Parts: sequence; C-alpha cells; structure tokens
Amino acid sequence: MNRIQQLLALIMGLITSFFIWSYTQRANLDYNVDGKHFSLEDGVVYHKQAIEAYGFIALLGVIFTGLFMNRLLRKKTRIVKKPNCK
Repeated sequence: MNRIQQLLALIMGLITSFFIWSYTQRANLDYNVDGKHFSLEDGVVYHKQAIEAYGFIALLGVIFTGLFMNRLLRKKTRIVKKPNCK
C-alpha cells in the first residue's frame, strides 16, 4: 500500500509540474486586444482566458500534492508506542 501511495504522490507531482509549466508558458505569450495569440509554429490559437484555469489547476495541484506528501511523511515517521504490559 505504501508503494502505491508513493507512486500516486509522484504522479500528482508530475501532473502539477505540467500545469505550472503550462501556466508560465501561456502567461508569457503576447496576446492581441481580443485576448488571442496565434502560434505560427503550431498553427494554434491560444486564448488569454485559459491562463486563469491553468493557474487554478496548478494551485490546486500544489495544495493536494503538499497535503498528500505531508500525510506520507507523517505516516513514515510516526512513532508507535508499545503498551505497557504488566
């Protein structure tokens, strides 16, 4: 079970990293007055409204990845006390 949780934490971290990267890439594009950017290399139109969505998803990913890692670390370092048997 511990390996599965570690794998899930890794996957969550990678997905979060992707959304942070997407957010920063899109935030640095030059948009026109209509809020659109046309990429000649890809032939794709990027919309400025998507920046907030990527930022929100990245923020949620950071929060949930942090909580999940905190839970894993606490579980790993938990000290188990043995009951006194007299």
